[in-house]
Amino acid sequence: MSNNKVFAEAKAKAMSEAELLLAEQSDKVMPWMADKFGPELAAAQIQLESEGLRDGIDKFFERLESKIGREEASQAAPFKN
Repeated sequence: MSNNKVFAEAKAKAMSEAELLLAEQSDKVMPWMADKFGPELAAAQIQLESEGLRDGIDKFFERLESKIGREEASQAAPFKN
């Protein structure tokens, strides 16, 4: 299996799991946030947090793929331990 396919599958799995987590957490916290700050601000906050999580996943895989391309994968945080 090529590195590109492995990364694509791993990234897709991470995004899928993040989406499930975001949906679950949003369902739990949205009523409280909407009551405290209003529905517009609550929705905006959840949207920002969702985008931040997705961006973090993207950057993680970009950096990891870059390190592997430069044969520095052993220096990447997930592989140090």
